[in-house]
Amino acid sequence: MQTLRRIALWLCQALLAVAFVLAGSGKFTGSLWARMFARWGYPEHFYLVVGALEVACGAALLVPRTASLAAVVLIVIMIG
Repeated sequence: MQTLRRIALWLCQALLAVAFVLAGSGKFTGSLWARMFARWGYPEHFYLVVGALEVACGAALLVPRTASLAAVVLIVIMIG
C-alpha cells in the first residue's frame, strides 16, 4: 500500500510538472499573454518572468530536494 501511495504521489507531481512547464513555455510563444498581463495591470514583459519561473519550478517539482520550494513558489505565482 505504501508503494502505491508513493507511485500515485509521484504521478501527480509529474503531471503538475508537465502542466506548469507547458503553461510557462506558452507565455514565450504567444502575444495573448502580453495583452492579458497588460490588461491586469502588470508591468511590461512581466509575463516572461512568470513564464520562466513556471518552467523552472515545474522542472524542479521532479527533483525531490527542490520539490517543496518549487511548490511554494508556484503557489505564490498562482495567488498573484
